[in-house]
Formats: sequence, C-alpha cells, structure tokens
Amino acid sequence: MKQRIEAVLNRLIVSRLWPWPSRAVMIGFLLVLTYFSLFGPRDPRLNFATVMSWIVWWPLLAVSYFFFGRIWCAVCPMGALADLTQRFSLNLKAPRLFKRRGFVAGILLVAILYQAWIEEVTRAAVSPLVTGFILWGFTAGAVAGALLFERWTWCRHLCPLGAWTGVFAMGSVMEIRANQGNCVDQKCTSIYCYFGREELKGCPFHHTPKTMDTNRYCSMCGNCLKACPHGSLRLELRNPIKEFATQKKEMPENALIAVAAIGVVAFQAFVMTEPWEALRAMVSGSAILSNDAVVYGGLLIGFVGLAVGLFLAATKIFSAMGALPYGVEMRRFGLAFLPLALFVHIGHNLGHLLGGYKVIPVAVAASFGAAVQVPQGDAMLGLAVWRGLQFVLLGVGVALSVWTLRRLCAASASRCPSGRRLFPYAILTAVFALGFAAILSLPMASRL
Repeated sequence: MKQRIEAVLNRLIVSRLWPWPSRAVMIGFLLVLTYFSLFGPRDPRLNFATVMSWIVWWPLLAVSYFFFGRIWCAVCPMGALADLTQRFSLNLKAPRLFKRRGFVAGILLVAILYQAWIEEVTRAAVSPLVTGFILWGFTAGAVAGALLFERWTWCRHLCPLGAWTGVFAMGSVMEIRANQGNCVDQKCTSIYCYFGREELKGCPFHHTPKTMDTNRYCSMCGNCLKACPHGSLRLELRNPIKEFATQKKEMPENALIAVAAIGVVAFQAFVMTEPWEALRAMVSGSAILSNDAVVYGGLLIGFVGLAVGLFLAATKIFSAMGALPYGVEMRRFGLAFLPLALFVHIGHNLGHLLGGYKVIPVAVAASFGAAVQVPQGDAMLGLAVWRGLQFVLLGVGVALSVWTLRRLCAASASRCPSGRRLFPYAILTAVFALGFAAILSLPMASRL
C-alpha cells in the first residue's frame, strides 16, 4: 500500500498538473477573498473572506503540516504572484546575514512571534478589511522579495507564515529525499536539483536537495525531481518523528524554536477562551492594560519564555544525571516537543472548523445577497465534538513526543543516563500536557 501511494504521488509531482494549475486556482481564490474583504458584509460571520480564511483555510492548513509538510508554499497565491513578477527581478543574492545561523534563527523566531501577535492585536478574524490587508501585506512582501532577490528569498527567510509552516513541516509523514548512492553512481557534478537544467528550475529555497535532511526548506514543489535526469530524488512516506532523530544541521536553533512553539500554541489557545475575554473586559479601563499591543505582546513572551525556561531547567537536571554537556542535551532533545505542539495546534484549530462550520453556507448565501440568520450559541459551537477531538489529539501529541524522546535517547552513541533515564523530560512532557489540558478545558470563544 505504501509503495502504491508513493508511486501515485511521485507521478503527480513530476506531471504538468503540479503545481501551476493549483497555483492558478489559488490566485483566483485570493482575488475572490480580496473582493469580499473590501465589499462584503461587515459582520465577519457573514463575510466570505473571514469565514473562508479563519474557519476553513487556517484549520486545514494546520492539518496539512502533518500530512504534507510545507506543501502550502508550493500553491501559495502570494508566492505564485511573486514568481510571475520574478522575470523582472534584479536577481540579487540573498544578504550574507541570511547565511549566519544565529541571525537566521532570530529572524525565524521573530517571524513566528509576529504572526501570532499581529493576528490578535489587529483582531483580524473579526475584521474583513484587516483580513484582506494581511493577505495583501504578505503578497506585497513576496513580490518585493521576488523583484529584488533570486529564488524564494522572502519565503525562506522573511515570511511569518512560511516560518511557522517550516517548523511544523519537520513533523510531517511526507518527505522528498535523494538516493545519494545513485548520485555518486551517476557521477553527478552538475547538481541539477539545485541549479536546474535547460528550462527546468532548481530548488527555489536555496537548498541542495541531494543532501537535504529536513523538511523546513522543502515546499514539495517538485522542481528537483523534474530537474534531476538520474531519478535520484523521490517523494516518500515516513515515520513522522524520523527527522528529529536523524537531522544533523541547525540542531540548536531547531531545538529551541520547537520548544518555543509550545508557548506560541498555548498563547493562541488561551486568548480564544471566554475567561480571557472576560479578563480583558475587566481591565479595559486601564491605560496600560487596555493597549492590545502591549498586553498580547507581554502575554506571548510570557508563554514562550515559560516554555523555554522549563525546558532549559529540565535539560540542566538531565545533563547533571549523565555524561554529556548541557548544550549537547539541549540540542538533542528540544525537537521531541514539536509533535505535542503540532497536534495541540491541529486540535485547537480543527475545533474552530467543527464549531463554526455552520456559518460557511450562511456566508456563501449572504455573499449573493440572500437574507440569512447567523447560527447562535450551541447551534454554532459543536462543543462535545470539539472537546473530544482536542483531547484525543492532545493524547496523540503526548504519545509522539514520548516516542521521540525514547528514539532520541536510543539514537545517541552515548545513549542516556542509567536508571530513571528520561525522568526530567517525562515530567516536563506531563507539565506541558496538563497545561494544554487546562487551557482546552476552558470555555472557548468562537473565532468569529
């Protein structure tokens, strides 16, 4: 079965059907969303742009991370429009700063935090106009990047959505990897997968696919498979935790950003609870606490700082139990918490889809001028299904994180300390899980 699925996917990814027909459809969809964000009903529950962006697309995007990795970047209409304008590009090299790992990690973290912060500060989900502004703000950034730099410099280094997508893509069940033995046998020195050949483009992410060991910079666009004349590259299904035990490059950055994702996901879930809305209403008269930029910024930094601080404390204890230095253990085990963050993120956002799906036909009808009534209360929120799904996916995330911890422990040459080998990280996993359970148990407010 696995081989059959892979064969179908590989035929699709090298065909003319991928990715430009899908990109053309998404460009048309972007234009439709733009129209309704400007001229549609102001009630976000009746506006096609807000409903499709926040109730449908955002939850499905979260699901796509697990099944398809960073595939959104291959069909993203903002990136597609940037590609169309790149024929007029100056084709400058990416700034040298983008090759410094510390600087790149800093940009990635800032982009992830900005994406979470700006969504809440602007209240984009309840404002059709802001939703449209965000869509075209990203489009403007992508087009500007394409006009200045070669390839997908914006998408790899600067796009906030791309940063978030790339982190979670590391936990996908799908990957494109090279048979490096075949590259050697074919005596390939032209590196077509990177540079391209004839009319076929190489990797748009400035990555060398034949040595790639992470999904962070792979959009599944298929360029490398089409450009390689030796058939060395192939799309494959995999164990979703495989990358965490085999990845060798950029481990310190990836490890800490994976833990930071725990804090970001917790923040996103908490600010959509009814108790938080009630608290915000109580302090709305305060000069400082009524400032959304300050409050949400402080809360986000607090959640991320707490997650990273707890991880570093657990690592300190774990390192004292074994023979490996603190820095080595930090790099080794940070990625283990990414599955937990990913599945809570999926559960939280799917909850909004299941809870708000009844507004989809209402928004479509309202778009054509029909008189409609917005579903209210429990008729709109499928609370039982929502809660059940969230806790099931929380359990899956915990199980995958524990499994990853064990695999990382076994994969190391020095293995782990004897006795209670993973005790500090097991306790930390339980703390994170209980924290998420507490947040998910709170009454959740509708996204719209």
